[in-house]
Amino acid sequence: NDIGKIIIRNQIRTEYRIAFPFMYNSRPRRVAIAPYHTPATTYIKTDDPDLPAFYYDPIVNPLPAYRNTTSSSEMCDEDDEADIAEFRLPDPVKPLLEDTPLFTDDTSNGIALYWAP
Repeated sequence: NDIGKIIIRNQIRTEYRIAFPFMYNSRPRRVAIAPYHTPATTYIKTDDPDLPAFYYDPIVNPLPAYRNTTSSSEMCDEDDEADIAEFRLPDPVKPLLEDTPLFTDDTSNGIALYWAP
C-alpha cells in the first residue's frame, strides 16, 4: 500500500519520459515544466487595411440559420415586453468611458504588431 510501489505492466514510452519527467523518471533534477498546449487563437489577419480595428468577421463567428427561424417576439410573452418598454435608466447614469474612443487610426497596426510572428 505504498505509492512508490505502483505496478506498471507495460514499459513506459520514451515520449512520456520526455514530456513528463517529473512523473515517469525515478529521480528528476532541475525540471522546468514546459507548457503542454497553447490556447487556440481566433485572430485572422485582415487583407483590407481600410477595415476598422474591431469588426464582425463571419468566418470566426458565423450566424447559424436554424436560430433565425423563431423571432424574439414569439419567445417573449406580453408581460416581458411591457417591462422592457417601461424600463428607463436614471438621468445621472452615463457610460463609464463615454468620452474615450473605442479605437484610433493606430489600433489596427498595434493589433497586427501584437500578432506578428
